[in-house]
Amino acid sequence: EVKKSVWLRSLYGLGSFMASMTSIFLMPVSVSVSITMSATFFTAIIAYILEGEALSYKEISTIICGFLGVLLIVNPDYINPPSEIKLREHEDKTYPYYYVGAGFGVLFAIFSALNFITIRSMSSNMYVSMKTYYFGVIATFISLILCIIFSPELFNFYLIGTPEYPLTLESFCCCLIIGLFSWVS
Repeated sequence: EVKKSVWLRSLYGLGSFMASMTSIFLMPVSVSVSITMSATFFTAIIAYILEGEALSYKEISTIICGFLGVLLIVNPDYINPPSEIKLREHEDKTYPYYYVGAGFGVLFAIFSALNFITIRSMSSNMYVSMKTYYFGVIATFISLILCIIFSPELFNFYLIGTPEYPLTLESFCCCLIIGLFSWVS
């Protein structure tokens, strides 16, 4: 049971991280962060479904208002629809995948909610530092496998030091310091 919870926590955590980064890449950071803050609402709903926790009428009304607020943040035109002329003039070329980014923001909130619930179920069975340690190890190896599969060009280490990818003393020292600090932590 503990092993299953550790794996689920790692997968949910990694999924929420990847979804949040994708959301930030596809839409403005302010809107993405606002959407991801709906994780608390999803936590209450998923805890109700999976754990059988009770929700009061105040909590239900708060969740509904919160989701309406997220909808208004994603598309403020729900309140004041633009005219036909404004719609033709305003084709958003800066964020062409805006709504896909919103979908990834909601996916982040769902993964985070599942992560919170899994952590809570693990709380009595494992030390806090071990939860973080296993999450880091498992998420690192899963990320490495995904990078090898989808972006093998990242591992062209033989290019380091060539004119296209010069290795300066400054960049070497930065890598060394980052490695030392991550080892210490």
